[in-house]
Amino acid sequence: MHAIESVWLERLRRCQLYSYEFNPALFEPKFPDAGYWVTRCDVAPLSVSPVGDLLTRHVEAGIELRIVKNLWPIIDAIVGSGLKFSIIRKANAQPRPMWGSL
Repeated sequence: MHAIESVWLERLRRCQLYSYEFNPALFEPKFPDAGYWVTRCDVAPLSVSPVGDLLTRHVEAGIELRIVKNLWPIIDAIVGSGLKFSIIRKANAQPRPMWGSL
């Protein structure tokens, strides 16, 4: 499941994202459970390809995309569940609401 705040929807629609393919032998996992990979040397991409429409790509991949007013209720529920997860851009979320779940 992916979730974004509604204030990011128009940016998601306009986004021109590119996929960079690199030689995987040059990378190592930074955080084993989070899927972040790093390299300690300069690398050139093997290929660069446009990803296309991100909403369509979610549908094609079968990924649920939730568009919510505020991410904090979802963040709190996932943290409380004990599931492993990644929220790399949590700092970009709207402030935590003072009135409970949305």
